[in-house]
Amino acid sequence: MVVDDDPDVLDTLASMLQEAGCQVEAFQDSREAARLIARQEPLDAAFLDIQMPWVDGFELTRQLRTSAAYETLPIFMVTQVQDDRTRQRSVEAGVNFYVTKPFTQTEILSLVAGVEELVQTRQNGVTGEPSA
Repeated sequence: MVVDDDPDVLDTLASMLQEAGCQVEAFQDSREAARLIARQEPLDAAFLDIQMPWVDGFELTRQLRTSAAYETLPIFMVTQVQDDRTRQRSVEAGVNFYVTKPFTQTEILSLVAGVEELVQTRQNGVTGEPSA
């Protein structure tokens, strides 16, 4: 899921993810994203802007984290805001990755690849602990 009220950023990020083979639900209106969250639709990751009308990225993150369906969902905050307090609020809300705009395709795809690798490792039961 990608949520950003800026149509250019939304299209760019969605295109990058689609080119990498990801299935993308893109929302310019954060209220639509909130409705999808309420329905507990299956998601692999969420890319959220902070500053949006109606429902901001912090609130969307809180909605995701209060649902058992999304408690381990990778959440990426993608924003122009770069101050430490906002980063801290993001972490407290449940964000896993904080990406500042402008971002590059390499940056986004590297993060996605890292998350995919982690998910695959968890699914295969590899814990990183030595075997006996």
